[in-house]
Amino acid sequence: MNQLIIKGKQRLTNLSIEERRDRVEEASWSCFGIPGNILTLNDLAASIRTEYESRKVRITDNDIFRKQIGQPTHPITKALLDAEYPYMVKDAIKNEYGKMGWLEALASPRDYHYYSLEESQVPVMPTTRKPLGKLSNDELIDKLFFPFKRFTKYGNKLENHFRQKTGENLYFHLKEWADGKNTNKDALISVIKEKVKSVYLQYRSGAILSQPIDISPEIAEKFIDFSDASLWTMSGEKAAFGGIQEIEIQGFLTNQTLKGDYFDQFGKVHYLPKTTLEIRLFFVLKDWFGVDEEDVYKNESSTQMGRESLAAFWVLQHQRGYRPFINIITYEEEITVVF
Repeated sequence: MNQLIIKGKQRLTNLSIEERRDRVEEASWSCFGIPGNILTLNDLAASIRTEYESRKVRITDNDIFRKQIGQPTHPITKALLDAEYPYMVKDAIKNEYGKMGWLEALASPRDYHYYSLEESQVPVMPTTRKPLGKLSNDELIDKLFFPFKRFTKYGNKLENHFRQKTGENLYFHLKEWADGKNTNKDALISVIKEKVKSVYLQYRSGAILSQPIDISPEIAEKFIDFSDASLWTMSGEKAAFGGIQEIEIQGFLTNQTLKGDYFDQFGKVHYLPKTTLEIRLFFVLKDWFGVDEEDVYKNESSTQMGRESLAAFWVLQHQRGYRPFINIITYEEEITVVF
């Protein structure tokens, strides 16, 4: 048995994650203002233009050059790197979005302005912070991985690999997948089962497939995403991996019972009303462990949960020479198809 009967692959961009790393991301990290790969700056420039177009903001050649050498261009990022007072960061967020996001507002309900006549007639000096741009590499790394260590068991492994600055792939294996609903895994398996059933029903039961069933359209339809995982059951995967960028699945037939008459070892005839296929699915998921400036200034809940952590990541990657890398996550699951 163990016949390959299912295979499929999908990615979010035209380029594979490895091609994007080699053509764009390798130029996105820099040290002392020198990009990691000056040969791919044109590809990085195209990515920067796309970012500005999504914001509907006019871009200049100077903006592109500054981004290429690791300088922030967005007010929120600048405040995180340079501001001495927390209220300056909050004001930058309010100016961009009209108000604080609910998570950040909940975490810091007080406005840290110089004084508030409503609260007191005595001026209150603002709380100070050490700007990220003035932190040491070790301080930035501690700030970066604090949320990972708090919400996930993957923090130490990610940190140790990141410190090496190699940019080499990092591998993980999921022994269980606790939240199949919000991550789209259950929905994907459901449509895979229907695809297998429909293909087999086109033939007589037991027919040997001439080639594996292509499930690439089904993967695209129900693309897996850890960023929507439940905080209660998969906070680790949500924090460590988030949005998956590339998925490959193979399915091997491990056992089958065919509809119809068959003779047992004693020569007795039995009739099976249905065909049952037992299939082992092998998942390979790829995620880019790196940040663009957009990851720092956007206002999604995942960003609000750790904006300073992401900004620390941005400084390390875009100014301090720490290379991002590809996370490769594997997973296996047995499924049964009955028809």
